Amino acid sequence: MRFISTDIKINFIVAYVIGTLGILSSLFGVLHISFTAIIPILVMFIFLLINIKFRSKHFVANEQLGDSFYYLGFLFTLTSLMTGLISFWGAVDEVGMKLLGQFGVAISTTIIGLAGRIILSQFRRPTEELTQAAETQLAQNVREFKIQLDLVTSK
Repeated sequence: MRFISTDIKINFIVAYVIGTLGILSSLFGVLHISFTAIIPILVMFIFLLINIKFRSKHFVANEQLGDSFYYLGFLFTLTSLMTGLISFWGAVDEVGMKLLGQFGVAISTTIIGLAGRIILSQFRRPTEELTQAAETQLAQNVREFKIQLDLVTSK
């Protein structure tokens, strides 16, 4: 049995990578900066729609989906800030460069820490899901045991 926790985690990582590529595209001059906001916003809503569509088939709490949507937006905010700071690299004086460098490090570590927290805690399987999985597995084992018991007693 496959649970949404795995699917939502993969969807989250894919959405973050695609949105980050959209944000970084302005840094490398691929897209004009006015278009870079569109990509992460579209990615966020596509992430939400995909997970809402498949939520009925799997176990996912509204809180988990809402938190994931919020965290995705927050990560995009930090990534955008970091990208903006990187674009100033070499364009300011030495004092400003040190300040931007320290701020860039702070944002980078915040992004890594937040992403780690999301992956490690946000996408863990809730107790209801674990209980349901255990009950399902137990029922399957009882059915298999009964079939084997019937075969042995019928001989």
